Amino acid sequence: MEQRTFTTAFLTLLFAALLLAAYPLLHANIPFLQSNFRSYPVWGKYGQSSGADSLQLADTLALLAVDTIDLQPLVEEDTIAIPPPTVFDNAANLRSFFKRLSQSTGQVRIAYFGDSSIEGDLISQTVRDSLQRRFGGAGVGYVPISSQVAGFRRSVRHKMGGDWETITFGRKNPYAVARNLAGEFFLARQPQADTTAKDSLQTVTVMDTTAEVENHWVQYGAVKLNPGLRSIPKARLFYGRPARDSLLPASGQQPFVSVTVGETTARYELDKKKHLNQLWLREEPCRRLRLDFELPENLPLYGVSIESEKGIILDNLSARGNSGVMLTHVSGGMLVQFDSLMNYDLIVLQYGLNVINAEMEDYSWYRSEMRRMIRHVKRHLPQAAILLVGPTDKAIKVEGEMMTDPGTPRVDEALRRVAAQENVSFFSFYEAMGGAGSMVTWVEEKEPSWANLDYTHFNFRGAHQAGKLLLSYLMGAYDEYTPQ
Repeated sequence: MEQRTFTTAFLTLLFAALLLAAYPLLHANIPFLQSNFRSYPVWGKYGQSSGADSLQLADTLALLAVDTIDLQPLVEEDTIAIPPPTVFDNAANLRSFFKRLSQSTGQVRIAYFGDSSIEGDLISQTVRDSLQRRFGGAGVGYVPISSQVAGFRRSVRHKMGGDWETITFGRKNPYAVARNLAGEFFLARQPQADTTAKDSLQTVTVMDTTAEVENHWVQYGAVKLNPGLRSIPKARLFYGRPARDSLLPASGQQPFVSVTVGETTARYELDKKKHLNQLWLREEPCRRLRLDFELPENLPLYGVSIESEKGIILDNLSARGNSGVMLTHVSGGMLVQFDSLMNYDLIVLQYGLNVINAEMEDYSWYRSEMRRMIRHVKRHLPQAAILLVGPTDKAIKVEGEMMTDPGTPRVDEALRRVAAQENVSFFSFYEAMGGAGSMVTWVEEKEPSWANLDYTHFNFRGAHQAGKLLLSYLMGAYDEYTPQ
C-alpha cells in the first residue's frame, strides 16, 4: 500500500512538472490559451535558464499574487499598425502636458520612473534642470528617506543615520505595509539586546529594556550643480501608518520628528491615522534640513519632497532591477493618494534594460505585462500624460568583438508596439543614440568616455548627453503642438 501511494504521488509530480515545462509550447500553438491565459518563458534558446527568463518568471508569479487590476484576458492586437523605427512616436499624446507647460501657473509635476539607468538621478537631473531653466521652478523633488546611492547622487546632499530597514521592489513585504511610488518604505529599527534565563522546564527570553536607543535621522542639503538646486524652497514629509495585520510589533509610542534648520529646531507630532500622511517641514528657503525621528518600529516612512510652489518639479523614482512590471505592485489606492498630493502632469516610464537577452527572440510575454502595467498607471493617474521610454543601447562580446546585444532592438520594438497599442507616446533611446553599435561608440570613441566599461550604463557625462537627446525631441514636440 505504501509503495502504491508513493508511486502515485511521484507520477503526479512528474506529470505536473512535464505540463509546466510544456505549457509555453502549448500556449504558443493553442489560440484558446493565448486568448485567456498568460505564458512564461522557462528556457532560453539553447535550453538553459537565462537571467531575463528568471526575472520575468519572478515578476509574473508576483503579479499573479498581487495584480487584480484587470481580470479580463489581454489579447494581442496585431492588427494595429506599428510605425517604422523612429525616435519619437505619437508625440501628440503629450498635448495635455504641453498645455500645462504653456500656462505658466502653479506646479507642473513629472514622475520619472525607471530602472538603474536613472539611478542617482542620472538623465532625469538634466531633464529637470533644462525644464526649470525654461519654465521656472526649483527643488530636486521627491527624495527617499534612505538610499544606497546617496553618496553617488549629485543633485542633493543626502545623509542618514540609524538602523533603517528598507523594503524595496524585489524584497518580500511580510509587514503588509503599503509601498510608496518607488515601491519602497523605511522602518526605524532599534537594538534588541536580550538576556536568557533557564529553568528546569523551559528557556525564557527577556528583552533588555535598558539597551541604548538608536537615533534615526536624515539630512538634505542644497547643491550648486544647477540653479534650481541651490536652495530648499519648501519641503514636506510623507509617511504611512502601520497595517493592522502587520508582523511588526505593536507600539503605543507616539511618533515625533524634530526639524532643524541652522540653529532653530521645531518638534512635530506625526499623525498616523491615514494610509498616506504629509507634514510640511519648511515653507521658507533654506540650504540644509535635518530631521531627527522618534518612531515606533512599525511606522513606515516614505520620503521628503523638496519643491517650489510654481514651475517644474521632477521626481526621480528609480528602482534597480525593475523591468517595469513591478510597478503594478504599488497599489492603485496608493497611486491615487500620492497623486492627490502631487498632481502629476506627466509620467515617464523608462524600462526594458533588465529583460534584454541575446538568446530571446519572442518578447510577447513582456508586451503583455507592460500593457497591464500601463493600464494600471492610466487607471489610477488618469490626468497625467504618459511617455514610454525604451532602453538605451547595450553591447556584449560576440566572437571577441563588442557589438549591440541582439535583444536590444527587439525590446525596443516590443515597447514601441506597447505604446501604439495603449495609445501613449514613445521615445526610443536606442534610435536616438544612433542605433546598432552606438553604446560601443559612447564607450570607446568618445573622449572622455560617455559610458562605463559594462557597455550598459552611462557615466555622468553620458547621462547628461542622453538627457539632452530626450529633451531635444520633447521640446521639439512641444514647439510643434503648442500654439504660439
